[in-house]
Amino acid sequence: MDLEKQGDAKSNIETWHNKDNAFAYSGINSVFSFFVCLSFQCLGVGIITRDIVISAIIPSIVAPCLFYFFLRNIRRLDRSKEAQRESQGKYNALFNRDLLCVYIHDFEGRFLDVNEACLNLLGYTAEEFLSLKFAELIGEDQFPEAIEAFEEIIRDGSAKRYTTFKIKKKDGDFVWVETEGSLIYKKEKPYAILGVARDITHHRIAEEALKESEEKYKELVNSLPQIVFETDENGMLTFVNQKGL
Repeated sequence: MDLEKQGDAKSNIETWHNKDNAFAYSGINSVFSFFVCLSFQCLGVGIITRDIVISAIIPSIVAPCLFYFFLRNIRRLDRSKEAQRESQGKYNALFNRDLLCVYIHDFEGRFLDVNEACLNLLGYTAEEFLSLKFAELIGEDQFPEAIEAFEEIIRDGSAKRYTTFKIKKKDGDFVWVETEGSLIYKKEKPYAILGVARDITHHRIAEEALKESEEKYKELVNSLPQIVFETDENGMLTFVNQKGL
């Protein structure tokens, strides 16, 4: 009887040991399959179900390697998303600046996007502005300069100098802006131009007022019967009126 009891006990121990191993393997397989499913879903590889993974025989030596591979790719994907969010944040910070007009238009001059600063300056709603073309905001006399600036951006990737335009507002008034632009890309191909404009109307008005004042001064001194002349700090003659010629 003692031998039989010992045999039964040994058999029970082996049975429970096998069950424990099976349970442990099942637990490890379940946990691993969960991470594999999660990894595939994060990487955008369709829908991988737990049953599909469990049904495959994964050797115990290969499993940790695969787990490390998927974990590394998840971390790489996280870093990529973080860099993308950072880039988007910088773009939004530039686009939404109140002091600068920022706009996007295609190679035909059709506006694709615009910030609030630009809308406030010109008096348009977003819907109205996005129905316009760049050529509708400037006079025909400025077309050659605008075409030259566009061609330079498309050819070189960005403008090498500022370009000044007289822009027509919605109410018919005009503002002067100083612009620069650069190409923007979609799927590694250029598809539009990002423009940044600064309002220089007050500066331009001051320049024109000074120029007008100088012209009036010259008209006045040229009408005098006396000789009127000007020299620089070195004594060099810089101006003389008609009487002195």
